Amino acid sequence: MKKNKKTCSTCNIEKKLGEFSARKSSKDGKDGRCKECRNKSDRSRRALVKTLINAQPMIPESEVQSEVKRRLRSELEKKRRQGPPFEQQVQIRAYRELAELHPAEFSRIVKKVRRLLVVRTKGLY
Repeated sequence: MKKNKKTCSTCNIEKKLGEFSARKSSKDGKDGRCKECRNKSDRSRRALVKTLINAQPMIPESEVQSEVKRRLRSELEKKRRQGPPFEQQVQIRAYRELAELHPAEFSRIVKKVRRLLVVRTKGLY
């Protein structure tokens, strides 16, 4: 037997199924709120959003962009002041120890790295 009426979850009034919007995810295929209650809540939400948007002062896009750039620069400066990351610090210590213990081997490695850097960057400039 098919039920022809349903109770609205907002106003708790029993209404005909035709007064409810379709909703595939619900058991009976109808929304829990009647169309009238749904329209009221949608209107009030839209009015609230509109007042919030109108209440906010408009900031020119150029000011927003300059603020974003300023924040990025300050973050980069903080990272630079902190020094190299831990892995780089370990590598630097290892190279310094190698330079102290085996100076000839260290100079050979440095020359090889410099040659590789020159070869890789020749086509870039």
